[in-house]
Amino acid sequence: METMTGFIGGWKKGVALFSSVVFAVVATTAFGETATWDGDINSNSELWGGSSNWTKSGTNVDGEVPDFTMQVYVLNGGMANIYGDYETNDFRMSNGEVVLRSGSLYTYGEAWIGSTGDGSFQVVQGEHTVTSDMYIGAHYGASESLGTYDLLWGDLYAGWDMFLGYGSDASGFFNLIGGDSPLSAGRVFLDGDLNIGFYGGSGTLTITDGTFGVGGKVVRGTGDSTIYVDGGQLNVGDGSFSVNTFGVGYNDGTDGSYVVEIGETLKADDNEIVGGSGTGFLTVKGTNTISKTLTIGESESGDGRLQLDSGATLSAKNLIVGESGDGFVNHIGGDTTIANTLIVGSDSGGEGEYKLKDDSLSAYIEVIGKYGIGKLNQQGGSNTVTTSLTLGRSSGSDGTYSLSGDSTLNVGTDEIIGENGKGTFNHTEGTHLIGGDITLGSSADSDGTYNLSGYSFFYIDGDEVIGKSGDGTFTHTGGFHTIKGDLTLGAATGSEGSYHIEHIEGGGLAVRGEGIIGDAGTGFFTQIGNVSDFSNNLILGNTATGLGSVEHKGGTFLVAKDEIIGNEGTGSFLQTGGDHRVGDDLFIGNMSTGSGSYDMQGGSLYVGDNLFIGEEGQGSFTQSGGSVAIVDHLILGSFANTATYDLSGGSISAKQFMIGYDSIGIFNQTGGSVELIGDDSNSGMLRMGKAGAGTGTYNLSGGTLNVAKVWKGGGSDTLNIDGGTLTVREGSIEIDTFRVGNADGSTGSHTLTSGQTLVATTVTVGENGDGSLTIENGSSVTSETGSIAAKSASTGTVNVAGSWQNAGDFHVGGDASGQGGTGTLNVNAGADVVIGDQLKIYQSGTLNQNGGSLSAESIQLEGQLNYSGGTFAIANELVLESNSMLDVAEDSSLVLDNKVMFNGGGIHVNDNAKLTFADSVFGVTNFTGEGLVTFDGVLDLGDGYDTFETSGDMAFGENSFTYMGIGGMDYGSDYDTFKVADDLWLGGMLDILFDISILDYIDSRITMRNYNFDLFSAENILGEFDDISFNDIFGDTFSHMEWELKYIYDDFGMDVVRLNISESIFGGGSGPIGGGPIGGGGPIGGGDNPTIVSEPESMWLFAFGLFALVGIRKYSSA
Repeated sequence: METMTGFIGGWKKGVALFSSVVFAVVATTAFGETATWDGDINSNSELWGGSSNWTKSGTNVDGEVPDFTMQVYVLNGGMANIYGDYETNDFRMSNGEVVLRSGSLYTYGEAWIGSTGDGSFQVVQGEHTVTSDMYIGAHYGASESLGTYDLLWGDLYAGWDMFLGYGSDASGFFNLIGGDSPLSAGRVFLDGDLNIGFYGGSGTLTITDGTFGVGGKVVRGTGDSTIYVDGGQLNVGDGSFSVNTFGVGYNDGTDGSYVVEIGETLKADDNEIVGGSGTGFLTVKGTNTISKTLTIGESESGDGRLQLDSGATLSAKNLIVGESGDGFVNHIGGDTTIANTLIVGSDSGGEGEYKLKDDSLSAYIEVIGKYGIGKLNQQGGSNTVTTSLTLGRSSGSDGTYSLSGDSTLNVGTDEIIGENGKGTFNHTEGTHLIGGDITLGSSADSDGTYNLSGYSFFYIDGDEVIGKSGDGTFTHTGGFHTIKGDLTLGAATGSEGSYHIEHIEGGGLAVRGEGIIGDAGTGFFTQIGNVSDFSNNLILGNTATGLGSVEHKGGTFLVAKDEIIGNEGTGSFLQTGGDHRVGDDLFIGNMSTGSGSYDMQGGSLYVGDNLFIGEEGQGSFTQSGGSVAIVDHLILGSFANTATYDLSGGSISAKQFMIGYDSIGIFNQTGGSVELIGDDSNSGMLRMGKAGAGTGTYNLSGGTLNVAKVWKGGGSDTLNIDGGTLTVREGSIEIDTFRVGNADGSTGSHTLTSGQTLVATTVTVGENGDGSLTIENGSSVTSETGSIAAKSASTGTVNVAGSWQNAGDFHVGGDASGQGGTGTLNVNAGADVVIGDQLKIYQSGTLNQNGGSLSAESIQLEGQLNYSGGTFAIANELVLESNSMLDVAEDSSLVLDNKVMFNGGGIHVNDNAKLTFADSVFGVTNFTGEGLVTFDGVLDLGDGYDTFETSGDMAFGENSFTYMGIGGMDYGSDYDTFKVADDLWLGGMLDILFDISILDYIDSRITMRNYNFDLFSAENILGEFDDISFNDIFGDTFSHMEWELKYIYDDFGMDVVRLNISESIFGGGSGPIGGGPIGGGGPIGGGDNPTIVSEPESMWLFAFGLFALVGIRKYSSA
């Protein structure tokens, strides 16, 4: 027997039906008791007990009180109130209302209430007994019929069956009301079956209070059958029954409960409602079958509770938990099968929760949070969804699924967490299987969250999309997550998807398809620990609008094939720890619109093949820590765009670097270590500017760079050493531009050891910083141009003991654009320095030749040239500019067998040093030092007249040809003179060039005078010129003039070579010097035996007068 306990309620509403005022007729019953039978006036103004209302044995009885022999027909539509005890035979009501207010009514036969019209029977209190069948709402004829039976506090005894709604167009209602009264709630004792909705009729049983007992079973007919347990108890004899609609707590303000016991079956062929507008509690221990929809918490005021105990079976087409009200399912055990849709939190305002603890739940579709708030809490058992599971379907909805314990959730096709609303999946234990795809944050305004933790298993046979068009978040702090298809974070434009995985014991993420972080939207992947394993490719920033980023703090991050950071969109990877391993290639900035960046601060990165930075897009790699290991190549700047690698800490190793493959690649190393190693002939190579459009630059300012060799391609390439250490194991550097000390404030140095070579188009030591290059013996440099201290703030030093072959110009203390910083070129023993074009030493530049060999096409000296030994060869000319200085060290000898041009500057020849000008010299400067200066070529003192002095010795060799100019008489300003502090050796040819202006001083009409020019003076003059000549400016007019070169010694402590021009005495013309020691006898007269004359014994005057000497200083020994 079923037992359900209800609560008293609704009495005031029930008694409001009985407010009519009636009058009474007193009669004596067959039992000899006094009773009252009150009647209203019928439509014919007759008493209800009048004509045609009663029949006895087929005969109308007028005005009598019925007895057990009478069939009662209530036809007139009035109302009768019964006080007392009465008997009838059959009782039929087609129209009217009978109220049993006290006493009893005993019917020996059937009772028909509302047989062909509207009939109503109420028991306020008392006993109503029907020995045979009861029909409430029975249809005969064409008219509709409505029967209503209301039981408040009395008892109904029905001996046989009860029919609610019998026949087409018949409706029967039985309301067990009870109410707020000190009386006992009503009771129904039905010995037979409760038949509801027979032959097309409609029957409804509503229990609000009291007890309704069915001795047989509840049988539904072909019409509509409804039972509402809104309170009280419904007891069914064999525990099984079937109705169209079954409700528990259906009506507003009610509180009902029902238990389907073990072995019992409750079947609703249409719908079942638990908590319609009231409060309902249904417990299923047996079987509950609903053909259509089971609703728990239907309306806004509804509050429904369903409990399934172990062994229970529940099946329905649809299950709605929290439609517009509150619904809760406590699935302790048993099996629930939903043929179509399970909805938890259906309408706006509806809140539902399904708690699955054990056994099984299955549905074709499950929606948690359709328009309302839904929760499915699975703590055990299995939940099988044939097709799709959706959390948060519509805008404003909120769906939550919690999976824990020894649970299994199996979704056949797709799962959506946050379709148009908010969805959350909390997975702390158990197994979650999806046969298709899963989406978190499906539409534009949706929000989907998945939290995976504990010892959990989550397997997806299809794809996982986190943030399809909305926002999706996956937090992974434990468990195993396997995706057979692709993982996408941020699929559509405007979407945002994030995946966060932390350290746990065991577990991890495995993606068998591709990983796409930021497809067209924004994707974030954060890993603090654990393992992330991508068996295919991984793409960050896939399409043009995609933005994908990874932050790797710990754990292992595996990509079996290619990884692309910034495919067509923007991608970034930040690694502060953990292990990142890429099986094939790693691309950073892949397509032309792509932009990728990698920030390596710690941990390790392994690339199984090549690392491409800036393939066709913009790529950058920043490393301040950790280790990067590349099995094959680092390719920096492949096509079209600029790529950079900034290394300040940590280490990177590869087989080969290609910087600027067919685009712009820049590697900046301020710290850390780079090692290029491998096992083939191309291993260990630093290659820059490989293809024609490639431009590669390596800036080394700190750390160590260890390569086998440096190789240039078909493009342009630059190696800047601003610090750190470059080690070239195989000794070969081939580059377009090689700089040491390039950047502002940098300090760079490099040493080429024996066997190493540097081949570069341009070599600069100290571009904008401080640079030092050492070329040891046995090493070599080959370049087109070279510069030391190119820019103003720079310093540069080059120490050469090996070979430097520079085909073009070379600058020290500047570059081709002009003056630079402080530059020093040291040519040491063993050096072989060849400058194919000009060597220019700027004002702040210094050339120190300490040995070895230096040759150049030409040298322009504005700074300092210090010579202490070695071979110094200039093919063309040496030009000394203003403020320059040539210094010949003590005990050394420098022979300049090239043209020398003096535009100023100075020469210092130290003690015991020798400087020889073996070729032509144009212009001359003053010489300092105690050493010997020798002219053994052409000496052209240039324009103007000056006095040239030396503090040491001077010699004019036998191959010398000295041009001296005379333009006037003033010593030191109108003609050229030499003043030698020590010894002067004379030889070679002396050619004296008179300027035509000298003719202004000569007038043949004046008495001839002598003109003396002291050309050379020295402490000691040794030897004499081999020949002397004059330019012929005098012509026939002055044919009587003669010249005489006098070698005068000890003239005021100095020896002098004096040129005297005077009127002809001997009649001879100009002729060669005959030679002989100074002081030797014989006049120099231009004949075959020239005479050396010692003044003051010989004084000559010009014959053409003294007036021309006005203003001209005359020099004599007198």
